Amino acid sequence: MISKNVNSPSHAMTGLHSIGRFGIILSMVLGGLMLFYFVAWQHNALVLRQDSYGYIEVAKDLRDGRLDEIHNRTIGYAVLLLLTGVTDESSSMVGLFGLQLFMHFGALAFAAFTLRALKVHYSASIVVLIVLAAEPLIVGAAGLLMSETLTIFLLTVGTCSLLLYLAGRPFLWAVLSATCLGYMGIVRPTFQLQTVITGGVLVLAALVTPTLRRRNIIAAGLNLALSALFVGGMLFYNYQAFGFTGLTPLAGYNLATRTSHALELIPDKYADVREILIRYRNETVSTEPHDTNPIGYTRYIWAAVPELEEELGMNDLELAEFLTPLFADLIRRAPNLYMEEVSIAVGNYIQPFSPSPKLVAGLPLVLLSAFHLLKMVFVMTMIGLAVSGLLAYATADKSVRRVIGARLSDFDRAKFVGIALWVMLSIYNMLISVAMDVGSPRQRLPTDMMLILAAVVALDYLLRSRQS
Repeated sequence: MISKNVNSPSHAMTGLHSIGRFGIILSMVLGGLMLFYFVAWQHNALVLRQDSYGYIEVAKDLRDGRLDEIHNRTIGYAVLLLLTGVTDESSSMVGLFGLQLFMHFGALAFAAFTLRALKVHYSASIVVLIVLAAEPLIVGAAGLLMSETLTIFLLTVGTCSLLLYLAGRPFLWAVLSATCLGYMGIVRPTFQLQTVITGGVLVLAALVTPTLRRRNIIAAGLNLALSALFVGGMLFYNYQAFGFTGLTPLAGYNLATRTSHALELIPDKYADVREILIRYRNETVSTEPHDTNPIGYTRYIWAAVPELEEELGMNDLELAEFLTPLFADLIRRAPNLYMEEVSIAVGNYIQPFSPSPKLVAGLPLVLLSAFHLLKMVFVMTMIGLAVSGLLAYATADKSVRRVIGARLSDFDRAKFVGIALWVMLSIYNMLISVAMDVGSPRQRLPTDMMLILAAVVALDYLLRSRQS
């Protein structure tokens, strides 16, 4: 019997033909979907939300190439506004909308090609990826003048290019990964510490996967260096220019959303501040029950800011620095109330994301919300199976791990690193969002693509095991 040479020219040509056909089909599908969304939403996009005006203010400030004052929003997303000519509310936003749609579907295409390169061959897995990542509620982020779509793009390209490097691709893929993940820290300050999570996963992977040890260590070092460049550089600039030690002054205001039930515990020496905060909290409950958040009183702080500044004789930055230790002290005084606030935020965090009634409304929103819940059940089930398998492997006897390890390729090891990284970054984002902010579904949205990727890889292994 003559064995077939898998490295023969004919086999290589077949592989190239398969990749080319896959690329053509994927480009047609994703291109058609992107065109559909552009035609359907171009007259209503981009939708401005409360935070949008903050990004526009930063873009205005950046027109001369430098920041003249510190803002509540960082410069990462504002740079994109500046490049597309959006510097005020009257600017044409069609170009930015088209770019954000391209970024979303570009990230989805990059994810699909990455899975293909990592030997995720089942068509059903790729179809599930496209269906879950191209539905209107997640694509709807591209119809908003907000940083979610850029964050999705950076997270997806950053983590996927990292896996390609671990699987044997050239060093430039590691550089691309570190650049995307590092820059993400100044797009969304929530991820300014992502290098701790990413580096931790890579170091752990280096300890348990000797064949990829060198690449894991190099990738972790690059990620640390580029994060220090972007985030550290921004921190240094803010300190030098404004005397402020942080990316934005939002921490003090955000902590107000976690302590609204404990305001009565503010010490008597701040009695005037206490009276103002309690009054605005009570008024907001009755006047804004469902305007910007299902729990209206979490927004009371913004209504109270002008009066607080007048009472204390402070500007925004000084007030933020005053409020941070005040609300941190309330958490220390009443940790039970803080945990109640956090638990409410967790329930809010996992709800369907509704971009805007101008984009999705009525019965389609109801049906898509039901689809979102089914999607979350599927994603959590697949990730649960994958994590259980990884834990079982990690706690098995050495002889069992040796037998299993001998059957694993570097592609498998890269995918395991991917699952761990996607899940850990998603958990990190959730913890920061519910512990330091209102925990809205919009804050979860940037990690939805990572959860979908982890679930799709787990599904592919499940299908493969059934075949075996």
